Amino acid sequence: MTEAIEANFGTSAEFEVPEGGIFLWVTLPDSVDTVRLARIALSEGIAINPGPEWSTDTVPARSKLRLCFGHPDENKI
Repeated sequence: MTEAIEANFGTSAEFEVPEGGIFLWVTLPDSVDTVRLARIALSEGIAINPGPEWSTDTVPARSKLRLCFGHPDENKI
């Protein structure tokens, strides 16, 4: 998943490779509203978790999203 993000987003998406767990936190440019992005993505059959759903401070989390990589096989990612 990290390779796909790097290949498709370049330096526009920042993340740290987790040492464990099944989630990847991605920070996008401040101009990106991940709540709006999630609605658009879902209309195309892609589910993402907007940052504000997972943060008590929703304003800074607006440009962040949480991706789960626990289930899909490598070809689906």
